[in-house]
Parts: sequence; structure tokens; C-alpha cells
Amino acid sequence: MARQTYDGPVRWIVVDDGTESVECHHGQEHIRLPSIESPRESFRANWRAGLGEVDPTGITLFIEDDDWYSPEYIDRMVELLAEATIAGESRARFYNVRRRMWLVHPNRSHASLCQTGIRGEEMHDRVLHILKHDRRIESLDGRLWKRASVPERAKLLRPASTMLVGIKGMPGRSGLGVGHASETQLASEGYAKDPSLDKLREWVGDDASNYAAFFSPEST
Repeated sequence: MARQTYDGPVRWIVVDDGTESVECHHGQEHIRLPSIESPRESFRANWRAGLGEVDPTGITLFIEDDDWYSPEYIDRMVELLAEATIAGESRARFYNVRRRMWLVHPNRSHASLCQTGIRGEEMHDRVLHILKHDRRIESLDGRLWKRASVPERAKLLRPASTMLVGIKGMPGRSGLGVGHASETQLASEGYAKDPSLDKLREWVGDDASNYAAFFSPEST
């Protein structure tokens, strides 16, 4: 976020229910919530709190703090949302840094939440409705793109991911999405090994070195 090339006005809202409070150093608006043990209910509470603070008539981007974003990400998403009320990239790129394994997801009909943006009050209210009522909240992205009665003319879905890599296997709480698993399970899901970080360097350039220390072989 700190190196984004977008120079327009931005409200950077951080919602935090960790056991230890995060320290913000870039002027973020920090919303501190009580820690919730259930990952699903933590997800629900965090997103509801954040969306409750944004201007529903504007653009909202769902930025997840453990993922890699291109410096041009906000610029490009603002351009896409000038033409649509929901925009994003399909075929998400996932990389598990603990196991050094990668996958390009075959999701051609929707974007992962971490690379989705919305515009306008109607879309804002749709997200809040799903967050309030849906039991399987980890499927928010698919529900929003495919099962929330959003007209096709309102969607702009790029056919491949170029601006984001979903990073898995980082320290801390396990995520709700795919890719947070053992090497055997990841292989069964189609993940390929990348022991020398070659694929990660292809995707994120020199930033790959920032993730090298998180490697942890299955035996450990």
C-alpha cells in the first residue's frame, strides 16, 4: 500500500482483532476489535466493521494484508471501476511460502475477494447483506460475483491475474481460503513445487527475497 502509484485521495482503513494490536505507521485509520477465536466470525466482524466506515457511494477495494500487490494495483482498479460497479481479476495466482508451492486457480467466473473492488451504494449494501446473513462467509467472493444477482453489465472481470499474488503459509492465524495446508494436501489440489523460488520471482520480481525465510519443509 505504501508504494502504490495512485495519487488520488485514499482512506486506508485497517481492521484489527488480533491478540496483539497492530502498529500503524502510514496514517491508516485503525479500528481495533475484540479478538474472536472463530476464523469465520472474525472474518465476518472485521469486514462488517470496515465497510461500516467507508463512503458507500465511492470505490472500495478489499486489500488483504498477507498478499502481494503490484504498485499499480489501485491505479488499475480505479480505471476498471470507472466502467463497472464490481471489478477484478480471475485465475488467481496463489503461492504458499512455507512449502514453496504455487497454483493458478481456474476461477474464470469470479475474482478472489483480495482482488475485487466495488463501486456505489447498491454493491456496498449487497456485501453487507451477505456478511450479515451468509453462514459460509468464506465464500463471499463467489457469492458476490455469481449468486448475488449482480447484472452482468455491471461486472468487469479481467481474464487473468497480473496485479496480485495470494500469499499463503505466512505466520499467524491460518486463513479461511484455499492454500493453507500441508504439502501433500497442496499437491492434491494441483500446487506445483518451486524450491528455488523461480516461479515467485517470475511473479513478483525481487520481492521474492522477502518471503525466502518463511520456508519450512514438511518434516519440520
